[in-house]
Amino acid sequence: MNDRCCEEKLRLLSSYRNAAALYSARVALMAEIAGGLLPKPEFARLSKAESLAHEKCIEARECFYKHMEEHGC
Repeated sequence: MNDRCCEEKLRLLSSYRNAAALYSARVALMAEIAGGLLPKPEFARLSKAESLAHEKCIEARECFYKHMEEHGC
């Protein structure tokens, strides 16, 4: 199939892009507060949000590449 026409590939790429952007934003936020400006519980909450965003980014990437491999696009 022509990879330009694969709607699922485009959907997965968009999902991957969004997940990567969210992860990037979470990492940037963590970097801003890494100097100990937040109480420990708040830092832990943000760290968990960053970790979840990272997991979603990895999952979205794997889905995207798996689709391309299986679908041939």
